[in-house]
Amino acid sequence: MDILGVQSLEVQCIGGGESHLYGTEEMSFYFRNGFNNFNFCFVLALLFVAILPIAKKKYAPDLVIVVSPVFIWLAFMSLQAHKEERFLYPIYPLICIAATAVIDSFPDLFRDQFATDESLIVKIAKGFRPLFLGFILCASHSRTFSVLNGYSAPLQIYKHLEHHEEIGTGSLLCVGSTKAAPPYFNNKNKAAEGQYLEDIGACDLLIELDLKRQHPARGSDLSTWETLAAIPFLDRERSPATYRSFFIPYKWQEKNVFGLYKLLRRLPRSN
Repeated sequence: MDILGVQSLEVQCIGGGESHLYGTEEMSFYFRNGFNNFNFCFVLALLFVAILPIAKKKYAPDLVIVVSPVFIWLAFMSLQAHKEERFLYPIYPLICIAATAVIDSFPDLFRDQFATDESLIVKIAKGFRPLFLGFILCASHSRTFSVLNGYSAPLQIYKHLEHHEEIGTGSLLCVGSTKAAPPYFNNKNKAAEGQYLEDIGACDLLIELDLKRQHPARGSDLSTWETLAAIPFLDRERSPATYRSFFIPYKWQEKNVFGLYKLLRRLPRSN
C-alpha cells in the first residue's frame, strides 16, 4: 500500500481526519442504503459468495476478481464513522454484475451433474429468472418514483422564478436562514463569518422549507410574505421508512407526511 493509501486509511477509518464532524452513521448504513437503491439486486449481489463454487467453474476466476471489490469496499467504507451514499458509487456497476451472475447461476443450484437432460426443477428455476428481473425492475421504478416525487422540490421551486418578470437584477434571494452564497467554506464544519443572515428584512425573496415544527417558519408571517409557489416535500423524520423509501400505490400519499418547500416574496412595505 502506498503512502496515499495509508493516509486515506488513517483519515477515513482510524480517525486521523475530521470527517466525523459532518455526521456519523452506524455500521449498517451502507447495507440499508444499498437496499434502498438496488432493492433485491443488492441482496443478490451479497449472495454471490454463496454461489462461489459455481462461479469459479462457470465464469472462470476472472469474475471472482472483478466482483471482489464489492465486499472489500463495503468493509472498508463501513469502518468510517462518517458515511455517505456517494462513497459507494465506485462499486455500483459491480453490484449489478454480481447480482446478474447470481440470477444466471440460479438453475445450476438444482442441476444434477450426472444427468444428461434437464430436470423439471431446473426448467422451473430458469423460468424464475425473468420473474426476478421483473420484480427488481418494479421495485426500482417504485424507488425512483418515491425519490422524484418526495424530494425534487428544491430543484423545482427555482423554476417558478421565471414566471415573475418583476424579479430581476437587484433582488436579494435568501435560502432558509442563510445567504445563497456564503463567502467561504472550510474543512472544520465551522460556520463561516457572515454566512448566517442576521436581518431577514434585507431579503426580497425567501425560499424556505416548512415542516410544521414547534417553531414557526420565517415565512409564516402573512403580513410580511406572500407565497408565490409551494411544492410538497417528504418529511423524512415523520414518515415510516417502508413507505417513504418505496412508492406503494394508495399508501405512499396516505402514510407519509409532507412539508412545503415555498418560494415567498416580501410584500411592499407600507409607508
